[in-house]
Amino acid sequence: MALLNGLQELVSLAQSYSLDSENIDRLHSLAIEVLILVEILYGRQAVTPNMHWSGHLREMLLDYGPPAGWWCNSYERYNGLLGAAPSTPAHVEVCVMRRWILMNDIGDCVQ
Repeated sequence: MALLNGLQELVSLAQSYSLDSENIDRLHSLAIEVLILVEILYGRQAVTPNMHWSGHLREMLLDYGPPAGWWCNSYERYNGLLGAAPSTPAHVEVCVMRRWILMNDIGDCVQ
């Protein structure tokens, strides 16, 4: 399997709005094949944590369904948080954390 062909099929399957168990198994097999190819072609150091995570995609698909429904939810939420947070350039992290604590009602737990 050529790396680009494997990636193309992997992405096409992952973008499906419905997946049956056969497609989930195929997606998992492709993810493992792609990871092995990347390691062979570029070395173990080229396998990033996100790439490693794709080896666990089967469990995620079985638990949560097709990625189209949940893939970017956490990123979108935190992008909105960052965009809405008032901040000064020197204290961005502090401002974002304060906002996150307020939004999630965990202030009592932190103190």
